[in-house]
Amino acid sequence: MNRWISKWQPMLAALALTGCGLKGVQSTVDADGPVAEIQYQTFLVTLFVSLAIFAVVGGLFLYCLVKFRAPGGEVPPDYPLPDQGHGNPLLEIGVIFVSILLVGIVAVPTVYGVLYGGTLPPGEKPVVIKVTGYQWWWKFEYPELGVVTANECTIPVGRPVQFKVQTDDVLHSFWIPRLGGKMDLTPGQDDWLWLQADKPGNYWGQCTEFCGESHAFMRMRVIATDSASFDQWILDQRKDVTEKPPAILSKGQCAACHAIRGTYAQGVIGPDLTHIGSRTTLAAGIHENSEENIRQWLDHPNEWKPGNHMYRDGYQLLNIKLEDAEERELAKYLTSLK
Repeated sequence: MNRWISKWQPMLAALALTGCGLKGVQSTVDADGPVAEIQYQTFLVTLFVSLAIFAVVGGLFLYCLVKFRAPGGEVPPDYPLPDQGHGNPLLEIGVIFVSILLVGIVAVPTVYGVLYGGTLPPGEKPVVIKVTGYQWWWKFEYPELGVVTANECTIPVGRPVQFKVQTDDVLHSFWIPRLGGKMDLTPGQDDWLWLQADKPGNYWGQCTEFCGESHAFMRMRVIATDSASFDQWILDQRKDVTEKPPAILSKGQCAACHAIRGTYAQGVIGPDLTHIGSRTTLAAGIHENSEENIRQWLDHPNEWKPGNHMYRDGYQLLNIKLEDAEERELAKYLTSLK
């Protein structure tokens, strides 16, 4: 037995420590916004109350095991049972009262957190972002600011943001752990939640509702910046492309699925590529954005995101196989779209 434990000790330790990290890009206890902080405090209250219940119940259980244990060895047939009681009304009423009190301690911050997250804070007008989930990417629209982007959105620090969420196909779930909140995107139903970032940074998000083959690769990033940088980003995102696209863009179906404002590419099926060069990631947060990674994506998209619409049923929907020079030319052009 000892030999078996020694052999498998590293693996057992790894399993025991899985998920124990408290810091990370998607940590729920590393709160960087007011909604996330309220939820974290509610979690702590629930945790401490649960630990107190566990300690009391577990302690009484151990006490009974020791106090009323049978003697060692063979138990004689006439061994007497402990005194049996019908019950103690005072004790039972006390236990019920304590249980109600503990439920109330947990319920009060929980209800407050639900109301807090479901009510826009008074004061400064929030930034409105319409979020649409697709298999398997995110569309972000700023209806009041005239900006459309994909898989990444930029928000100002210290200002509430109202995310109006919906889905174009199946059930998805929108979640930015360090900013708090989680909302399902249900077909035929429009919902919303508000979040706020207290400091600049990149906040990683994830679809948390199984939505198909590449569910695990449906990520996003929320980039929080100061107000001046946010305003400048909005101005840059509003600009149309002035560079003439390469001929290869019209050779396949790129322009039929994707939009590049200022060009003949006006597709609505896939992500808007007008300023794809300014984004930090590709394929809904799977890889860092670079010219070489864009070329790799064009060459074999199914290896990065199985089942995606650029590659389905064993053939590329481009209807062509791009030559290496064409891939590099198109990748260079897309990288230049800042």
